[in-house]
Amino acid sequence: LITHVYDDPMAEAIAFIDSLKVKSPDAISLSKQLYNKTWLATARQALNWETKFQRKLIGRHNQKLSGAVHSGDKAPSAYKERS
Repeated sequence: LITHVYDDPMAEAIAFIDSLKVKSPDAISLSKQLYNKTWLATARQALNWETKFQRKLIGRHNQKLSGAVHSGDKAPSAYKERS
């Protein structure tokens, strides 16, 4: 499945990586875990995993910092180690 074709794929890959650097590392990690946990799960199991991961993420330092950066309230700064 091809979703995009670029004249300079390396530049696009670097731009994508740069966009990930400003996102909460906790959100990225939990998104990957959610994908892996729910690949073969039932809808009920998937919702349970999503709820568990949201409780782990929402209101934590990295999530608040990411929201403030994206709303323009704060300049990007270092995230804490993943929780």
